[in-house]
Amino acid sequence: MNTTLQLTEVEAIYSELTAINLQITSNQSVHSLIDLSGQLAAWLAFTGEQMAICKKIWRAATAKAYDSYVFSKLAHDISISPSMANKYAGAKSGDEEAQYEFCERVNRAIVHTIDLLRTCISALKAEQQAYSYGGGTI
Repeated sequence: MNTTLQLTEVEAIYSELTAINLQITSNQSVHSLIDLSGQLAAWLAFTGEQMAICKKIWRAATAKAYDSYVFSKLAHDISISPSMANKYAGAKSGDEEAQYEFCERVNRAIVHTIDLLRTCISALKAEQQAYSYGGGTI
């Protein structure tokens, strides 16, 4: 597994999804839609990997912030509630959480795009089948 966060690449995938959705709904070729599904499957795997990397980074940032806060307060002999320490750690790792959520949303958008693609392919196949049963040729 590549352990490098590639957020720029995830952002590029996100921007291409809109164009792909338009392409899916205007495309009449089952074969080109099937080819497109291969690209989406690759992106799905990539964004899933990026989610895992983001979650690892996020958890590390949360743990570091938690430790820093707790040890800082203990050094000054100040008692703190566990909920306060958790809120502090969560606030300090907000950027990492946002990166994870962005990758997750792109991943989910790909899943929904694959569902749309599957629906369009099924509709085109049904149209082709109905057309060929009606005596036409494709």
